[in-house]
Amino acid sequence: MALPSGFEQEYRFAYALPEACLKAHEVRHEGLLPRPFCLARDPAGDATILLTSASRALLLYTEDVRHCHQFDDLFAHMLARKLACLLAAPLLKSNSQKIAELEQLYSASLPQARQSDASERRPLPLPDSWLQAR
Repeated sequence: MALPSGFEQEYRFAYALPEACLKAHEVRHEGLLPRPFCLARDPAGDATILLTSASRALLLYTEDVRHCHQFDDLFAHMLARKLACLLAAPLLKSNSQKIAELEQLYSASLPQARQSDASERRPLPLPDSWLQAR
């Protein structure tokens, strides 16, 4: 993809953003080292592109997931508790104890949801060729 004019000095590569990308958080070269990046319009002005100096860029981004069946159970549970906190505050103006209780339930669900998320990122072990030959 061609770099837009004016960015040639700072960046060497331009990439198309993933289709459902809501926010770009970080670019890493080969998935390891963080690299500076910038979002700009492509030369035709049709789409937003990612500019960086990483030749093999990995983008960490927030994706718009439109199908809630893709959420794991722990994330859905944690999200429900967060929404309860946000919605209850205006409704329970005089009951700060109940709001604090809801926030405590939400906070208690975070570690388990984060642990589950971290375990999903583990690479699968490579199959043992010796065992497969048997």
